[in-house]
Order: sequence, then C-alpha cells, then structure tokens
Amino acid sequence: MKTQTTTLKQAKAELRAVGMTVRRTDAGDYRVSGRGFSEAQAYYTDELTDAVVTGRSMVAARAAARTVTPECPRCGDAGCECDPRREVRS
Repeated sequence: MKTQTTTLKQAKAELRAVGMTVRRTDAGDYRVSGRGFSEAQAYYTDELTDAVVTGRSMVAARAAARTVTPECPRCGDAGCECDPRREVRS
C-alpha cells in the first residue's frame, strides 16, 4: 500500500479515485471528507500523508459498516433460489 504522497495534487487524485476529497484549509490544515459525509465526520490533519491514509481508511470503514439486505428472507443468501413460501422440514 502506498503511504508516501508528495503533493496535494497527487493526494487529491488518489482520494478522488476512491470517492473522497482532500483540501487545504485557510488555517493550513488538510480536510478529508467524502460524498454523504457530514462536517462532524470530516477529518482534519496537518500532515498530507496522514490525510491520504485516513481518507482510505474512512472509505474502508464506511464500506464495512454498510449492511446488505438479503434477498431471501428464509436463508439470508442474496443469490438464493429457494422459495420462501415453501415449508421447511427439519
């Protein structure tokens, strides 16, 4: 995994590729956020490399937190072909 980012332009391109943004604030910090993130979820840091690493981590954490509603209420498998109306015998 690449952890060294040398320019803000490179950092922006790398995070844009995974759906995140990074910008330099008026105070000189870097602000990392993404589509659908609130201000409370934004991350501020004074290190560009930290901004990129954290941005990638934020994407991974968000993806892991998403839950998929299974298509089949009987077995919970999204690709299942069982008929939920059929009676299951034990």
